[in-house]
Amino acid sequence: MSLDVADLYRKHGGMVFRRARSILGDDERARDVVQEVFFTLHRDRDRMVNGGLVSWLYTTTTHRCFNELRNTSNRSRLLDAERRTSSQRDRSEALVHLRGILRDLDEQLAYLAIYRFVDEMTHAEIAVQLGCSRRHVGDLLVRLEEKLAAVRAVAS
Repeated sequence: MSLDVADLYRKHGGMVFRRARSILGDDERARDVVQEVFFTLHRDRDRMVNGGLVSWLYTTTTHRCFNELRNTSNRSRLLDAERRTSSQRDRSEALVHLRGILRDLDEQLAYLAIYRFVDEMTHAEIAVQLGCSRRHVGDLLVRLEEKLAAVRAVAS
């Protein structure tokens, strides 16, 4: 597969940046993820086959962001980055809380939480992203709710 990464960056870079920024809540870290994603695309472009480019970019960006969240130990930086207007602040605080919870979840549940609560995807859309059945998505959501209830119980 012959890919002109510069052209792909011009065409899809904004989408990757918006995805990363919505998950990370930080423009600088989102730009770093964009660079990593397109570097990986450049390096591994001959191995890219299944699922199509946009799907690969979406999944790779989510994965990079998830790793960034897991590797981040500076939670106060996330809180500072979330200072917004009052209507946005409620959502931002929920996202900061979600980011903290994501670090402690196994990878599949963390992706599920992002798809459900950040992207507001339907069960069918999540099933496509996770490569599983809608029924399995429902089972995973039950597990996620149990984990979230446990976190709430500890927090109270």
